[in-house]
Amino acid sequence: MNFLDSINQGIAAAEKADSARNEVIEFFRELNVSLSGFNGAKVSIHRGVSAMTAWGNIPDLLNPNLTKEYFDQDRIILITKNLEETNSQDATIANWRQHVKGYPCVLSFEGEEYNCFSKKDLERAFEDLFKSVAFGKALMKSLAELKKNSNT
Repeated sequence: MNFLDSINQGIAAAEKADSARNEVIEFFRELNVSLSGFNGAKVSIHRGVSAMTAWGNIPDLLNPNLTKEYFDQDRIILITKNLEETNSQDATIANWRQHVKGYPCVLSFEGEEYNCFSKKDLERAFEDLFKSVAFGKALMKSLAELKKNSNT
């Protein structure tokens, strides 16, 4: 048996995973550049860690060598800021999971789950998210809160 072939395959797999993770990072960067054109407020989308996940990770501190299958980020957050950036609002708008290999990414909201295996899949899933009632309501509420806080 030639173990060097296995090692080379492992290196190739690691490089492919790095490329996929970078593609997802670039997707979110492009998404937020696109959202910067929203009128009336600065809108952005970020991946975040829920309090439940953060608390659940405390035992992992005792075992830092533990290999995880998914990244800790488990939610998608809408952040709105007024144009002067003096006030901001954030709201969880979807659940999120991303495999450490980069893909698949899983976006879920309003009882739907989108399994994304490519940037194109991510684009379609986020288009549907932005068209959803839940997103529309979250954005309207955030904008109303920004306006209220700016007037006080």
